[in-house]
Amino acid sequence: MKRGPGMHKVQVLMLTAVMAMAGCRSGSVGLSGAAAPVSEPVVVSPETAPAAEPSKAPEEQSIAQTIERSCEEAAWKAYEALRKEATLAFNKVPALEVARAIEDRSGITVVWLPDDSGADLPRVTLHGNTRLGYVLDRICEQTGTTWRVEGGLVVVGTPEALREYEMRIYPASDLLVAATGQEGNGAAASTIKHEKAAILVLLIKQACAPETWDVLPSVGVLSASKRAGAHISLMDNDSTYLVVQKADVHHCIEKLLTELRSAMKTWAKAKDV
Repeated sequence: MKRGPGMHKVQVLMLTAVMAMAGCRSGSVGLSGAAAPVSEPVVVSPETAPAAEPSKAPEEQSIAQTIERSCEEAAWKAYEALRKEATLAFNKVPALEVARAIEDRSGITVVWLPDDSGADLPRVTLHGNTRLGYVLDRICEQTGTTWRVEGGLVVVGTPEALREYEMRIYPASDLLVAATGQEGNGAAASTIKHEKAAILVLLIKQACAPETWDVLPSVGVLSASKRAGAHISLMDNDSTYLVVQKADVHHCIEKLLTELRSAMKTWAKAKDV
C-alpha cells in the first residue's frame, strides 16, 4: 500500500537535513516536480519526443534534450549488448535467474515486471551458444512474456504488465548538488553526489509503494537480491533517474520530489538569514 502525504513531509525533512550535513545548498531549482514520460516506441529520439512547451526556460529545454539523447544512446548500447554471444546451460531454472545471467554477460539491467496473479515465475530450459537477444526471445516464449528496451533497460513482462508499467525520467541534478549550489569537482564531490543519489533512491522506495520494487528498501540497505518488481536506477550522468512503475506510484514520486524541492528552498532561505 502506498504511504500517505504525511509520511512524505517527515521524510522530506529528514533527507533535507542529511543533504545539509553533507554540504548541500539549494541553488536555482528551475525544474518541474513532474516526470517526463517516455512513450513508445522504445527509443526516444528528437523526432518522436513531444515538443518542448514554449513556457519552459532554455536551460530546462537543454536538459530535456540532453536526456533524450542519452536515452537514445543507452537504448542502442543495450541492443548492441544483446548481440553478444554466450554459452548458456539452464535446465528448469527460474526465469529470473536466467535474466540475471543475461545481466552479468551483457552489462545491461533486466527489469522483470511482476505478474498480478502472484504465481511463481516459470522455469526455463536453455542450452547452447547463441546471442543474448535470442536467449531473451526463448525466455519469453517459455514464460508467456515479451521484452522491450527503454532508456537502456530491458523490460520483460506479460502484455498486461507492459501496458500497466511505464518508464518515466526524473531529472534530479538540483537535488544532488555537491556543495554550495555548484556541481563541484574531484573525487570528494563525486562521492557526496553518489551518496545523495543513493539516499534519494531509498527515500523514493520507502515513501512510494515500498513493497513493489525489485530491490526492497530497508534502513541502511541500498542493494539486495533482485526479484520481479518495479525498478529505479540512475543514468550514466548520476543525476537523472529512470523509474519503471505504475501510474499511481509515479504520481506519488512526483509529489514527493515537489515537496522535497520546496523543503530545500525553505532550508536554503533560512540558512541565508
